[in-house]
Amino acid sequence: MTRTLGDERKTAGSRAAVLFLVAGFLCALSLFKPDPKPSLPIAIGLAVAAFAVAAALHFSPWDRWHPRALLIVAPVAYLFIYVFDVFIGTNPYAYSISFILISIWIGLAQPQYTSIVLSPLTAAAYLLPLLRPGHSSDELNSVWFMAPICVVIGEIVARAVTEFNRSRTELNTRAKMLSILMRGARSMNTLDADKVLEGSMDSLIELGFDGAAFNLISEDGQTFRTFTTRNLPADYEQPLHPLTYGITGIVYSNLEPMIIDDYPNHPTAVPAIKGAGYQVFAGVPVWAEDKVIGVLLAGRKNKKRISSHDREALERLAAQASGALVNARRFENERRAAQQHAESSMRDPLTGLGNRRQIDATLAKLFPNDAVLMIDLDRFKSVNDTDGHAAGDALLAKLGGFLKSQMREGDSAGRYGGEEFLIVLKAIGDDALSAAERIAQAWRDSKPRTTMSIGVAVHRFGVTAEDTVKRADTALYEAKHTGRDRVCEAKD
Repeated sequence: MTRTLGDERKTAGSRAAVLFLVAGFLCALSLFKPDPKPSLPIAIGLAVAAFAVAAALHFSPWDRWHPRALLIVAPVAYLFIYVFDVFIGTNPYAYSISFILISIWIGLAQPQYTSIVLSPLTAAAYLLPLLRPGHSSDELNSVWFMAPICVVIGEIVARAVTEFNRSRTELNTRAKMLSILMRGARSMNTLDADKVLEGSMDSLIELGFDGAAFNLISEDGQTFRTFTTRNLPADYEQPLHPLTYGITGIVYSNLEPMIIDDYPNHPTAVPAIKGAGYQVFAGVPVWAEDKVIGVLLAGRKNKKRISSHDREALERLAAQASGALVNARRFENERRAAQQHAESSMRDPLTGLGNRRQIDATLAKLFPNDAVLMIDLDRFKSVNDTDGHAAGDALLAKLGGFLKSQMREGDSAGRYGGEEFLIVLKAIGDDALSAAERIAQAWRDSKPRTTMSIGVAVHRFGVTAEDTVKRADTALYEAKHTGRDRVCEAKD
C-alpha cells in the first residue's frame, strides 16, 4: 500500500506524541526519586500537561494541515524541557539526550536543512536553562558541542529519510510500471496483431500518458500507416502518412528512441497534435528480428518530463509488442500457407476448379432441391488426337474458366475426371433443367472447339448423394447417345 504525504505527517505527529508520553511518565516517576523530591502538584501538573500535549499531537489532523505546522512541536518540547528542569531538575546526560531525541524527531518529520534553520532556537533552548544558578560551567560550555551535534544528527536523519523515501518512491514507481507491463503482456498473449497493439495502447494510457499511437512502417520505408491510436486527433488517424510526418521517420532513421520535452516548439510537431494540447512526446522503435517495422508513440498534455522510468516502460512495451507481433505474423503466415495448401489440395491445377476431393466434400453437404449436373465434352478425344494434348489442356482450362463464370453464390463446380465435370446448383429445384440449358447455350455462344452434353438430377428427400450422382450420370449417358450437345434430366 502506497503511503501519502498526509500519512507521513500523521506518523510524525504520533511519534511526537510518544515523546511527550514518555515525558509525562518521567514527570510521574520523579515523585519516587531520592531527595530532593519535586512538589506533588507540580509533578502531577507537568505529567497531565505532557499527556494532554501527547493526545493533541496524536489526534490532530496533520494530514490536512501544512507540513510546516509540525514545527510547533520543537518550541513546545523545548519549553517543556525548560519547565521540567526548573521544577523537577534533571541530570546533564538526560538533559542532552532529550535534545538529541528532539533533533532525531525533526530529522524524521521535516525535510533536509530544517535542523540548520532551527539551530539558533535549539542553541538558545539548550543554553537558557543552563544560565540559571546551580549549573556548572562545564554544563554551560557543553552548548558549544551539543548544539552542533543536535544539528548534525537532525540532518543525518533527514538525509537518511530523504534517501529512503526516494528509494521507496523509486521502488513503488518500478513496481507499478512492472505491474502494468505484466498486465499488458497478458493482454498481448494472443496471435491477433490488432489485439496485441490495442493492449500496448491500454498500457501506455495506464502508465500516465494522455495519448498513444502505433505507426507501421511500409516495406519500402517511404510511408507509415497509423495502425492504432488512443486519444489523438482524427487528422492524425488518417491511414497513410509520408515518413517525414512527425517524429516517426526520425525514430525509424536513427534506430533509437526520441524524447521531445517541448513538443509545441519542435520542428517535427504535427499541427493537429500540437493543437490538441500535447506538451511532451516520445517515440521508440519496434523491431522485428533485425528490422524496424514500426514506431510506438506516447505523449502528455502536461509538462511533466518523460522520465527514465517512462522511457524504460516505452522500450519494454515496444519489445513486448515486437515479440507478440512477430509471433502473430508468423502464425498468420503459417495459417495462410496451411490454408493455401488445403485449397491447392482441393483444386484441379489445370482448370482451377475443385478436384474430386472438393466434389466429394460438396456432395457430402447436398440438400434436397440441390441439383447435380454431370458435364462431358463431346468428341474431346478427337481434339487430343488431332491437335495434341496441349490443345486438349487449353480446352479444359477454357471450360474451367467458363464454368466459374456461370456459378451463382453458393454453387460449385469441379473436375470429376478426364473431360467430365460436376456442378452442384444450390436450392434450384425444378429450375435445374433450364439452368443447365442456359449453361449449354452460353458455351455454344463462346464458339468452343467442341460442344458439351449435360445430365441433370435434382436431389430428393430420402435419396443418397451417390444415388443422385448416378442419376445425373445416367442422364448424361442419355444425352451423349441421343445426339450429343444437349441436356437431359433424370426422371424421379
